[in-house]
Amino acid sequence: MLLVNPVVAIADINIQLFAQLFNQADPSALTALLDEYDATFEDLDQLLESHVMNSTYDIVFFKITAQLKKNDWDLVEAMRELQVCNQVIHSCECRMTVTGGQAQWDRTE
Repeated sequence: MLLVNPVVAIADINIQLFAQLFNQADPSALTALLDEYDATFEDLDQLLESHVMNSTYDIVFFKITAQLKKNDWDLVEAMRELQVCNQVIHSCECRMTVTGGQAQWDRTE
């Protein structure tokens, strides 16, 4: 899907921002904070993952919805065209013959 690269870029930006934040943080202060809340680095990892998912969801959901809506409208239009073709075929007395893999429509009298 066309949206993969922008989604990856958004997630990557969030991860880079968190990495910068953690690289600037004092390791002993971070450890003390985790201890205070009885949390582990795995909990912090899950928190980061949740943040990235939540921050990208608002953007990605609407982009995917817009893309799929366009695809839905294209499908509806194709189905309408098929329905019109079907009505035309049934409104006249026609006969289809296939010769050498080629279809040909002839009016029957």
